[in-house]
Amino acid sequence: MKLRLLIFLSLLAFGWQLHAQEKLSQLPIRISVMDESISLPNGWFTRYSFNPAITVGTEYVLKGEGASQLIVGGNLGYYYHKNWQSAFFLNGELGYKQHFNRLAAYLKLGVGYAHAFTPQPIFEGTETSTQEARDWGYPIFMPSATVGLSYRLRNEPYSPEIFAQMMTSAEFPFNLYSGLHQFVGLGFTFYPFAQS
Repeated sequence: MKLRLLIFLSLLAFGWQLHAQEKLSQLPIRISVMDESISLPNGWFTRYSFNPAITVGTEYVLKGEGASQLIVGGNLGYYYHKNWQSAFFLNGELGYKQHFNRLAAYLKLGVGYAHAFTPQPIFEGTETSTQEARDWGYPIFMPSATVGLSYRLRNEPYSPEIFAQMMTSAEFPFNLYSGLHQFVGLGFTFYPFAQS
């Protein structure tokens, strides 16, 4: 009886491992380098000085194996705006992706959390003295919308892709009236777990 139970549990674990490997092979890694600015959405983002931003994320196809796909994903990122703030952020996105052979267009809506820091020194004082204070940062709620184009380098399901995208993000409650964050840049998607 114990041997049968051990064999059953081993087969169950082996089957789960194969299922997990199959799902893991479908997860890409997406890396992007972008320029961040604070403005209303427009095509003139290049008139501002360069403020670097980087994201690392992934996405998963919820529905649709053909040309139309419903996708869910997440990103971990960082941006540095020398005159405003720097922030680490984490967001989740739900989106729609339409393929046109090797080219694809996508739209994603997201929600996220950012922890921002002031790049300039902060001072605190009393009536008689002033000293530099430690910047512990502050929390930000970060809803976003992203549009982008991607291109598969090969005509295969797990082919690497290059992409260009623009993400617009609001900032609550601290930046409600000073404009929106615009992230514009390029990226690369690859499938490190795909089995060849």
